[in-house]
Amino acid sequence: ETFRSRIGSLRKALKSCAEFVFAEAPHMVTDSFARDMESAAGASEADKRGWWLTADVAEDGRPVRPALSTTYTGWEESLRVLARKIQEEGPFDGILGFSQGASATALLLSLPRELEEVAGQY
Repeated sequence: ETFRSRIGSLRKALKSCAEFVFAEAPHMVTDSFARDMESAAGASEADKRGWWLTADVAEDGRPVRPALSTTYTGWEESLRVLARKIQEEGPFDGILGFSQGASATALLLSLPRELEEVAGQY
């Protein structure tokens, strides 16, 4: 919902020539991600989702901030979610992403073989 609301003007300007389809990240964020997202204006509790999660743990047992993490988990599930979206509602002429979703978009498009295996022709 955060991305949908942030591109309201773009959606309105393109409503006669483009349809926007939104995918929801499958993972509820950890405390460290949630703190980072609180700095994003208007992020509600339901919006605190991620395409992957940090796997690093600090000495005190808490997750490491995402920007400082070197290990992440959950991308495989996210790839399946995106592949299902493509299969059910695609093909698409373009893909946009916001914040972590922009990174997920770049990663998705950098894996054409893997994407084709799970989503077919996209």
